[in-house]
Amino acid sequence: MYFVISTHTKPRYYKFDGKEPIDVDTIKLTNETLNGWSSEAVIVNPMQAISELYKHQTPYFSTKKEAKEMAVKHELKSFKYQKIGS
Repeated sequence: MYFVISTHTKPRYYKFDGKEPIDVDTIKLTNETLNGWSSEAVIVNPMQAISELYKHQTPYFSTKKEAKEMAVKHELKSFKYQKIGS
């Protein structure tokens, strides 16, 4: 699953309802990975994150292409993709 996120250090998630991206404070992030440290925030519990994003009615996309199409349609100037799960 791909989510469209802001480019902030702590990602914010786009809902595409005409508003700014939202913070989902219940998603736990870390910079620690199995091989050391990452400059990007890493989700601690992907299944919990998906559940929280579902509660916030945040759309997900099967492919990056679908996510990009939605971001372009809504004229986002700055965004990234976050893959959660397989």
